Amino acid sequence: MQTTQEVHNEAKQHMEQAIEALKRDLATIRTGRPTPALVEQVRVSYHGTPTALIAMAAITVEGHGLVIKPWEQATIPAIEKGILEANLNLMPTNDGQVVRVPVPPPTQERRAELAKQAKHRCEEAKIAIRDARHKANGVLRAGAKNHELSEDDEHRALKEIQETTKEQEKHVDALFDHKRHEIMSV
Repeated sequence: MQTTQEVHNEAKQHMEQAIEALKRDLATIRTGRPTPALVEQVRVSYHGTPTALIAMAAITVEGHGLVIKPWEQATIPAIEKGILEANLNLMPTNDGQVVRVPVPPPTQERRAELAKQAKHRCEEAKIAIRDARHKANGVLRAGAKNHELSEDDEHRALKEIQETTKEQEKHVDALFDHKRHEIMSV
């Protein structure tokens, strides 16, 4: 059996992975300001292979929009098509050299909808965190049941994992509060 510290570290690692995934996920939710993260992971057909936009172009913020400068000019139509197919409610245009994507500020109704999406994604991250706790607790209880772990060690380890879970959930709440503020501010 693993030591209680190994079980705790493994659970914490899974919780931190859930938070990192949440951060990447929240970065894709539109706010009033343009950010390259909105389109970085858009899949574009590059020589027949779906490729992330970030791997085939430089993406910069310019005024109230994004400017996408592809490494190969021939990919401009595929980039436009990929952005349109991603259902981001963005309308790309090109001038033969770059693709410009104006990012209009969302309406108040749309902001509320985006905040709701962010809340849902945060809840999914909390579920992943609790799942990591559940798995770790199962390992510890099995160890105690098989007499590989003392009852005191089991209780101490369960308490540590619960504290870590609460810390990680607070981190998720802080991420949500920040994102909600970002979305709702004009």
